[in-house]
Amino acid sequence: MPPAPASCYTNTVRRFLCLFVLIFYTTISALNAQTQADGRSSLSGIFPLALVLEAAEFASAPAEVWRPNWPVELPPDAFRLLYGRSSGITLEGEGFLLHFGHDSEGRAQDFPFMLNGRMAQVSLNRYDGEIRSILLSFPPKEETWEFEFLEYRDSPPGALMQGFPALVRAYIGGAWYFITLSGWARGITETWFDTEGNALGGYTFSFAEVGGRQRIRTIKNIFDDDNNSYLVYHFDSWGLVNGISGPGGVYTVLYYRGAFQRYWEHRPAGGDSGVFYFQWDANGFLVRKVPMEQSDASGPVEYRFEYTLDERGNWIQRREIQMFRRGGYLFPSQGTVFRRFLEYR
Repeated sequence: MPPAPASCYTNTVRRFLCLFVLIFYTTISALNAQTQADGRSSLSGIFPLALVLEAAEFASAPAEVWRPNWPVELPPDAFRLLYGRSSGITLEGEGFLLHFGHDSEGRAQDFPFMLNGRMAQVSLNRYDGEIRSILLSFPPKEETWEFEFLEYRDSPPGALMQGFPALVRAYIGGAWYFITLSGWARGITETWFDTEGNALGGYTFSFAEVGGRQRIRTIKNIFDDDNNSYLVYHFDSWGLVNGISGPGGVYTVLYYRGAFQRYWEHRPAGGDSGVFYFQWDANGFLVRKVPMEQSDASGPVEYRFEYTLDERGNWIQRREIQMFRRGGYLFPSQGTVFRRFLEYR
């Protein structure tokens, strides 16, 4: 991490900083009262860190990595193998470079996550079972956010995490932040501060019992004057996230056979909806994706997929074929290509 912020200032600098913080805090408060189209905070550097911590607990299972709010063009089975077990999977294509990997004990060490409307890469560093630091990056760009966990406290039985992080120091975009997390039986409060101790943002999380484990169910932005729900997570009988709703709209997915996405829908608060039907073959490969509601008559009426497999039968390249309707006939056109680099255990 870069050097920590200095702990003392001259009187002149301190007066200047106080004035700056007052103006900055007023601006921040106004911005926090707003949300973007997907319901996230207007501030790119402040987000619900507890969501990333929860994802780190459950991302060991490939079916738990994918979330309904991921871009629909990403392969929904990008990090799932049909044969064998992997220690790492790298997905590359169309502006995406994402990695999913485990440590020697089978815990998620690297995984993708939707953060502030962008796909982020999460990398964890653990010691004695506790997360000690996190790196968040936004490939293919080089921007990196760093988080250092300074203090832990004991968690009650059945809590969301083994050891509950109480104090985190973050370095984002050249600025330092401090994050405190305090918990109770059914929830967490997370607050972000600057180096002067001024509160910049915060969230409250409430839990729900899902499959015998506590999962984050609702998130509220405590700097939102209307106190609207920031996000609400829904789960199916397998414990998979099958819906995410917020001020910006609703994402919904229906699964079959435990983890295969059959139906995906995004209905934003404003703008056109996206609804897709997924067809899988008997071997577990996605072979067809059909838009159920098409706002652009000139766009593809369906997407078909072809694969290149490795020696174990897992796909390492997926080629998309877009089908266009012209005069009652379907004509193919080359679409996106994704490649996977597989590391087997």
